[in-house]
Amino acid sequence: MNSEKLGEVFVDGRIINLDNASMEMLESTLGVLSKQKESSIVKINKILSEI
Repeated sequence: MNSEKLGEVFVDGRIINLDNASMEMLESTLGVLSKQKESSIVKINKILSEI
């Protein structure tokens, strides 16, 4: 499989290559990060409401 390397991104303690073969892993990682962001926002809002 011939893939063009577009660069690298450091996400969640891992280096992700931006090539065609890594796009599925990148989409999966972005989904996990989105869920973590939502969870963090909920936690921050709970803390702010207690203050």
